[in-house]
Amino acid sequence: MQQGGVGQGPERVHVADSHKKIRVVGARENNLQGLDVELPKRRLTVFTGVSGSGKSSLVHASIPAGEGVVSIDQSPIRGTRRSSPATYTGLSAPIRKAFAKANGVKPALFSANSEGACPNCKGAGAVHTDLGMMAGVTSV
Repeated sequence: MQQGGVGQGPERVHVADSHKKIRVVGARENNLQGLDVELPKRRLTVFTGVSGSGKSSLVHASIPAGEGVVSIDQSPIRGTRRSSPATYTGLSAPIRKAFAKANGVKPALFSANSEGACPNCKGAGAVHTDLGMMAGVTSV
C-alpha cells in the first residue's frame, strides 16, 4: 500500500498522481533548446538554477496561458511594508481561513491588519515615540 494516498484499501492513489499536468513541449524561448517538461497541477513547483539557465523563460513564456499558474518571482513587492508574496498572490485569505478553522476562531485574528494586530503597534511591527526636541525612538 502506498503512503500519502487518497482513497481506501490497497487501491489507494498517490495524491501527486491524482491530478492533471501542464505539458510544455519543445520550449525554445531564449536559452531553452527544445525543452519538454510535465509540471503537476495543484502543487508547489519551484524552479532554481544559475543565471541565464531559462527559468524565467520557461515560466513566463513557455507555460500556456489559462493554466491557473501563480508566479512569485524576484520582482520587488510594491505597496506597504505589510505586503508579502502571500498578499499579492491571493493566498493570505485561504491561509487565514484554514488557521481559523483549525483553531475555532475568526480569520481576522490571523491578520496583522485587523483583530490579530498587536494592540501597541497596530500591526506595524514597531512603535515610534516622538521625544520633542530630541531624536525620536523606535521600539520593536
